[in-house]
Amino acid sequence: METSLVTRNIRIGARRTSVRLEPELWTALEELAERESLTINQICARVQSIRGPNGGFTSAMRVFIITYYKIQLSRAERECQRFSTSQALSA
Repeated sequence: METSLVTRNIRIGARRTSVRLEPELWTALEELAERESLTINQICARVQSIRGPNGGFTSAMRVFIITYYKIQLSRAERECQRFSTSQALSA
């Protein structure tokens, strides 16, 4: 599977920069922003503020997106387990 990177301009505070991500990650980021009622620029600013001194900003964005969805999956799995347990107890 060959995916070309998509470059988009973003703002982090007053600074304008470009970010290159796979189209799937841009889609995931757009969905994340919508779910959290944030703009992509706001998310990028948050990632910039929390990222460590090692590695680049784009790598930090990838890690942030993956981590966000891992957390969401864990929450959904716990909710399913609670639902299954409550269904079993009421049966």
